Amino acid sequence: MRRQKGQAVVEFALVLPLFFLFFWGMIYIGLLYSDYLTLSNWARESARYASIEGAGAAVTEFQREARSPALLTNLYQWKGASSFAIAGGDDSSTSVSVTVTVDLNHSFPGVGVMDFVGAPLPEKYKIFYSMHKEPSS
Repeated sequence: MRRQKGQAVVEFALVLPLFFLFFWGMIYIGLLYSDYLTLSNWARESARYASIEGAGAAVTEFQREARSPALLTNLYQWKGASSFAIAGGDDSSTSVSVTVTVDLNHSFPGVGVMDFVGAPLPEKYKIFYSMHKEPSS
């Protein structure tokens, strides 16, 4: 009976690293999806705001909202106004396009682990959102 207890410890020692790797991967997929949802919603709101108020007002709103704690991402970070572009916000255009570009945050804990295990995260993430411009009343 004593030898079987040793067998269970060896099996546990072999399976534990795989379990932690699987668990770590699930956490990172969740963080990646959370960042995608946050940035996608932000791009959609910005395109809607630009379609109603105009591109200038949307850029001003971006600068205010970029400092908001509600716009928190984990794995990715943006670098100010260069991460945000609006096209077609003038009076002659019929649609507005917003592009948000973010870079991988290498200082976030565990990003190097994903590279080590062969599942690197994308270095850049670009979200593009286009919306038809609202007619003036």
